[in-house]
Amino acid sequence: MSTLFSILNTAQSGIAANATGISVTGENITGANTPGFSKRTALLENLPLGGAQAGGVTVAGVARAHGLFAERALLVEHGHWGAADARAAALSRAEDVLAPGDGLGLDDRFADFFESWDDLAQKPDDLALRRNVALKGESLASAFNVTANELEAIRAGLLSDAEAVVGEVNARLSRIRQLNDKVASSQSATSGKAELQDERDRLIREVAERLSVTVLSKDDGTVALLSSGVALMDGGVVRTLSVSTQPYDPLTPTDPRTVLKFEATLPGGTPRDITNGVTGGRLAGLREARDVDLIARAEELDQLAFDFAGAANAAHASGLDLNLNVPPDLFVGGLGAVAAPPGSAEDITFNPTILADLRTIGAASALNPPPGGNENALALSALQSGSLAGLGSPAERVGQLLARSGNDLVAAETEQRLRESTRSHAEQLREETAGVSLDEEMIQLTKFQRAFQASMRVLQTADELLQELVQRL
Repeated sequence: MSTLFSILNTAQSGIAANATGISVTGENITGANTPGFSKRTALLENLPLGGAQAGGVTVAGVARAHGLFAERALLVEHGHWGAADARAAALSRAEDVLAPGDGLGLDDRFADFFESWDDLAQKPDDLALRRNVALKGESLASAFNVTANELEAIRAGLLSDAEAVVGEVNARLSRIRQLNDKVASSQSATSGKAELQDERDRLIREVAERLSVTVLSKDDGTVALLSSGVALMDGGVVRTLSVSTQPYDPLTPTDPRTVLKFEATLPGGTPRDITNGVTGGRLAGLREARDVDLIARAEELDQLAFDFAGAANAAHASGLDLNLNVPPDLFVGGLGAVAAPPGSAEDITFNPTILADLRTIGAASALNPPPGGNENALALSALQSGSLAGLGSPAERVGQLLARSGNDLVAAETEQRLRESTRSHAEQLREETAGVSLDEEMIQLTKFQRAFQASMRVLQTADELLQELVQRL
């Protein structure tokens, strides 16, 4: 009788264990196409024979496939891709501002301005042609203003983007800490624990895309996250990230430009500056685009406005207006005396004094005075082919500006495509170590099903023998 009961217990353990195997295999098949899903394996162990034990099988736990090297490589590539993507998107917007097309670019406004002086040289005392010079000068100054303001608007938008990304990182860090607690409180390896770990890894990858991180695994199943020279999360303590601005050049208090500043703060602690440590993720890409690339474009634009205004004003001052006076500056507004201050392109304007009195435009010269003199108009027209500060003609200087902007964009987009490829490769590497093969799972499912059926047959046979024995008694 005891032998029959032992057989029943053995069959029962086989049914339960193989049912768990079927369930775990079903989870693998269901999650095969779910991003970030890690393969689970039911760990079956033999029960020892002897004493009160009748042998059989038991489920020791559920193992979760996890390739440490592959996961770390994937985090690194997420950080590289996030930085490249954020920078490329920002530079694409800047390119649209610097090269708007449809005759609206700086080079087109320069051409219109010099053409107006050509026209005025044909009839230097014509007030309508003088008005055209003033209108084209206004249009050129406006092009500088609009371009500079739109570049600054992009920089302001990138600050808002950085604030949004910081908020996303903080929210994910808080959720990762909660999952850490749940994983630590789960004493045995189960499918539920594996699901918690999968969700935690997914959130860590999302953090890495925004801010590069390093993961340290602990014996209790929890993880610590390091980034930018600090522990973002460790032992249930999470630092809060924040972003603000600081002066671009602390030694020049008149410089209105600012750069991003990132800080990490422990609960109740003092903020710690981590700006220089932010080298990966979207925050790094936004910082490089805003505080390096776009500042460089703005400085070039300011220098062009300063050099051109200086050359145009000097040429204009060498002539005579219709009142036989030395004409005023053509362009005014924040241009500085010896160097281009920040904001030169934003502040440059066509002199309102000339707009109020078109006779003050100096088309003539002392050698050939008004009303028929046109030497100064020709001299201003000739600036079109002259070199500004020895760096090229106005058109060439605009071309240099656009070329540098275009080169930066091409480089950023190339980096973006490269990082997309390397990230995909890292994801494939992770799939090879932790992903699900449907062919393998179908084989496993068949094995568990047959083992389950065999256990059922044993149970059925033992039950029949027990019934026969009872009837004979």
